This record gives sequence, C-alpha cells and structure tokens, in this order.
Amino acid sequence: MKILIVGANSHIGARIYSQMDHSKHAIIGTYCQHPADDLSHLDITNENSVRDFSKKYNPDLIIHLSAITSTDFCQENPKIAREIHVEGTKRLLSHFDSRFIFSSTNVVFYGPNTSYYEDDFSNRNPRSVYGKTKVEAEDAVLENGGTVVRFDLVLSNSKPYQPQQAFNEMVISKLRKGDTINLWTDYLIKPLSNFSVAEGVEKLVDYKGKRRIFHLAGKNQVSSEQLGLMVAQIFGLDSSFIKPIPRTPKDLETRPSSVSLSTSLTERDLQWKPRSLNESLLELKKELQPVS
Repeated sequence: MKILIVGANSHIGARIYSQMDHSKHAIIGTYCQHPADDLSHLDITNENSVRDFSKKYNPDLIIHLSAITSTDFCQENPKIAREIHVEGTKRLLSHFDSRFIFSSTNVVFYGPNTSYYEDDFSNRNPRSVYGKTKVEAEDAVLENGGTVVRFDLVLSNSKPYQPQQAFNEMVISKLRKGDTINLWTDYLIKPLSNFSVAEGVEKLVDYKGKRRIFHLAGKNQVSSEQLGLMVAQIFGLDSSFIKPIPRTPKDLETRPSSVSLSTSLTERDLQWKPRSLNESLLELKKELQPVS
C-alpha cells in the first residue's frame, strides 16, 4: 500500500513514520517548516504546493497529522488555526482521491461528562478556536467518506528538529532546573505515549470495518497535577516544585473539567488496548537510556 503521512515530522507523525513497516508499505512522509531526513516538503496552506504534490504522488491512503496543537496559540491566532486545520484539510481532500485518516483531538468536546465516547455528538461543542476548527475539519472529512481518529494528551520524546516539547518533557526540563510548575488539579485527561498512538494508527490502516470515528487514549484518568507528579516519580525528580492550582476563569472559558476520551468502541473494533500511565512513562524513559 502507498501511504502518505502528512506531518511526519510531528511528535506523533515521526513515531508513526518510524514504527510502520516500510517493507510492507511504500511510505511517504512530509514536513512543512522543520525539515527531517527522508521527508518531502508539503505546505497544506498553499494551493499550488498541494496540487503539485498530488500530481507527483498518488497514495492509496493519507494519514493527515498536521496541526497547531497549542490551544492558546489558536485562540490568539484564529485565522492561522483555520487555515491549517480547516482549509488545509479541505485542500488535501479536493486534490487527492485517497482513503483519508484525519487526526483530531479530545478538545472537540465540551460538556459535563468525565469521559466522552466515539459516537458522542451531543457534547461535541467546543469553546476554543482549536476545538472549533478541528470540528469543522472533522465534518469535512466525514462528509467525504474519511475516518477521524481523536487523541487524548500524547506524551513523547522530541526529535532534534521538533521545537515544541511534549508535556512530559516540559515537566522534566523545569524540575531539573528547579523551576516551579503550576499544574491544574481540576482538568482531567487520559495521557498516552506516542508509541501507543502509532500502534493504534497501524491497526487503523488495516481496518476494514464500518466505524468512522476512533479514540486513542491511555488507561488512567488523571489531572494535570497528578500527571506531573507521576513524571517526577518515574524520572526520579524532586516533585516539590510542582504547585497545584485550579484553572483560572479565563481557562474555564475554553476548557471543561474533563476532555478524557473513552476508548471502549475503538478497543472492540480495532483490537487495540490502551497502556497504563506507568507503562507509557516507563516506555519513554527506556527510549532515552543509552544502548549498551
């Protein structure tokens, strides 16, 4: 199968690109701003770039991972967020006649639940620009017969060409410097490693069933503060620099108390199992250890 991974230089994309079986599939990966070995340039905000790329490559499957994942940046730059999430996705859909997998986010939900199911459309009413643009892109993908896979908070180890730190890396970096970290006590998530994400996406590539929306999340629901404390414990760092705080009124405007994803239907249909938070963090710690 010919597979195009758009955004293969991202935390998730790089893991999927490296973990997939290149002897089984012909895999093409792309980057936009941060070059990486073996990847081709593609700017989904540029019509000519997408058109030219589509003339050169004819994939059987597109895995679209390009996104701005910072809720605050999207809130401050709504035009950029829309151009990448909505218009960029529509350009890919219009220029490629391929099976399409779109990566989305737990932030599309805003409601009273502590966890949200794959088929929950009643609570898919985000308050943030990030969530709203992802919902609009989801709708475009589903209307075109594509597949949506939503991720909870993804933990990873950065590559040299990735400027943005994952949550676990931010905690480790600050604790090693002795900097105070303010972490929410009232915001619930189900973190998972990018290893686990890649396994789920690999199963989705081979999926032949009718389900169109999938969730990938960890086994354990924790607050941001609890996650920070767990990172400190696993990596042997001083957790006294972690300061528990509630969300501010401004945070409450765009973030509900929980955006945790239920994975029950995904587990059933993909035969995929979520890892515990402890397993995910140990997996990432092992990756950082030098090979003897």
